Parts: sequence; C-alpha cells; structure tokens
Amino acid sequence: DWKEKRRRKLDRGRGPATVTVAHETTSNAPYYARFIIRAGQTVNEVFAQILALLPPEGGQIVFMEGVYEYDGDIIIDRDNVSIKGQGEGTKFVLKAGTTSSTGGITASGKSGLEISDLAMNGQREQQNEEYFHDGVYLINCRNSKISGLKVYNFLNRGARLQGCEEVEVLSSTLNDNNNNLYAEDCENLTVTGNNARKSRADCIFFTKTNNSIITNNFCNQTVYQQYMWINGIRLLGCNSVTVSDNVCSENSGNGILVEALNPFTPDEEMCLDLIISGNQCNSNYYHHGMKIFKAKRATITNNTCCFNGGEQSYEGNGIDLDSSDDCSIQNNTLTDNLSYGISISGRKNLVTNNDCQNNGVNGIYNGGQNTKLDPGNRT
Repeated sequence: DWKEKRRRKLDRGRGPATVTVAHETTSNAPYYARFIIRAGQTVNEVFAQILALLPPEGGQIVFMEGVYEYDGDIIIDRDNVSIKGQGEGTKFVLKAGTTSSTGGITASGKSGLEISDLAMNGQREQQNEEYFHDGVYLINCRNSKISGLKVYNFLNRGARLQGCEEVEVLSSTLNDNNNNLYAEDCENLTVTGNNARKSRADCIFFTKTNNSIITNNFCNQTVYQQYMWINGIRLLGCNSVTVSDNVCSENSGNGILVEALNPFTPDEEMCLDLIISGNQCNSNYYHHGMKIFKAKRATITNNTCCFNGGEQSYEGNGIDLDSSDDCSIQNNTLTDNLSYGISISGRKNLVTNNDCQNNGVNGIYNGGQNTKLDPGNRT
C-alpha cells in the first residue's frame, strides 16, 4: 500500500543498517517509519524487536519526533549501534511512579556506541525516591560517544559511566539531576562543551578515573541541600586529568574540588599530575574557588577565582592547596575572596605571579614547608 511504499522511499539508500522508529500517537506521520511503537507500549518492552531489525554487526536507529515513555532499561545488546533522535522533539520520558531503579539507555561491555540528539526527562517530582534512575548508563564500554543530549530531572545521574574507556561526552545539556555526569573507574574520557548546571549532587564527578579531559563545560549553580555543599567539578582519587576552561561558579560548595580517596592516604596514593587551567570559579558561596587536597605535581594556572565565600560561610579562599606537594600555582587571578587569595599547606610548592589583592584576611597564607614564593605575587 502507499504507506509501505512511502516507508521504502524514506529508507532508500540507507540499507538494512538503519531503522526508523515512530510513535503511533505522538509522532507526525508515524506510518512512514519502519517500526511503530503503539499507544500504551513502552520503549523498553519493544526495544529488543527494534534491535532485531539491525544486522548483527550493528547499525543506526533513528527515533522520529515524538514522546516515548519507558519504565525500565533500554538495553543495547550489540556493538556499533547508534541511537539518534531529531533533537529535542524526540523525547524519552520515564513514566511517573516507575517502581524500579533504571539505568535508562543502558549497555554493558559494548563498543562503538553513539547516543545523540534526543531529550530524556526523568520526571523527578513524580518518582519515588526509594529508586535510582539514570538517563544513560554505560558499563565497561569502549570507543563510544554521547552527544547532543538533553537529560534532566533524574533522581540519580544524568549520564553514568562505569569502567569505560575512550568515551566522549560532548555538547549535551545535563541539568537538574543529582550528578549530571558521574564516572567511576574509567580511562581516557573526553568531556567537552556540556551544559551541566543546577545539580543536586556534584555536577561532574570523577572517581578513580584517569588520563581524561574535562574542558569547556558549564558546571555552576548547584542546588544547596541541607548540610551538603555541592561542587561544580569533583575529582576523587584521579590521576593525569586535565580540567580546563570550565565555568564553575555560583555553587554551594567549591567550584572545583580535588581530593585523595582517603584523607589519611599515604603520599604514594595522592592525586597525581593534574592540570587545572583557565577555569572560572567565582562566587561559590560556602567554600572555595578551588580546593586541592592531597595532590602531587598539580599545575594550576591562569584560573580566575574571585568573590568566594558568602556571609554564612566560615571560609572562602580563591585556591585552597591543602596537604599537597610539588604543585605549581602561577598566573591566577584570586581577588575579593572571603579569606585568602591562596592558602597553602604541603611541601615544595611554587607560587608565583598571582593577583591576590583585596581578599578579606590576606593575599597569601603560607603554612607549607619549603614553599617557593617567587616575586610577582600581588597582595
């Protein structure tokens, strides 16, 4: 019939490796799609059927504009699968009152995945806080990409990466989740150009994640929770991570927080070889522009950390370098903070050519050993 002819025309040139998907009642012209999700069906209950239309080596699934409900994991069970929408008009919505924890779009042990160009709404206000909901959850995946997503209002994480390598998170809006992006035990991640604001736990949180890049993200305006101070970017037990050119301002905790896994960790378990450069960490209300705790060989340059520590705060430094060794703090602007421009403890740190004027207590507090305060600091 004409509908089948139209569908074949749309798929012409794509081959069997592309499947178009539409919703029966919320998509325009759904019968042009190769697979139609019927009214009352959830994505997770039919997703295996959609994947079965792809060849074993993978392919592309394109969701047309429409609203697609789900209430369980949407599981990618093979390598080299791309799930794409048509921008914010393609909306995956977690059903209100979902009675189980869910990882959302989920894969384990896969490679060559891409999830892009769609929106996901976790409907936080209509969920039971007994359950944990993520937007995207990748476990032990490799060589994959998350891009152009809008993921918001999830009770747990907007995007969650566990044990992954060579994964990119690019140009996405990850707002109003607990952690907007959480990564654990990962290697070689690239997190670039994301809007990750207004989280209820640390905006971007890396734990035990190494050899990675966090750059050009907005990680600001975290939501204060009672007795919890929420950070823009947090690195816990990470090595060889570059954090550059991010906006980490107006958070209830620190703009950027770096810390060892254990506050009593021996020197050989400190956070090693970090580069923290070009970030804006201003007006973080309860704590510091940056707090670096138990790091070694960190290079901290060309950051702007001003106006940190508010009226109800007991501390607020531009940079708080705590129990850290062999670090370099150079060419930063650290003015108008509640306490100090720079507070230092640790051994053999270099502090030079920083602007530390107009802070509430003093420009620099040096409680370290063998600190090298070179000329050029302005206090």
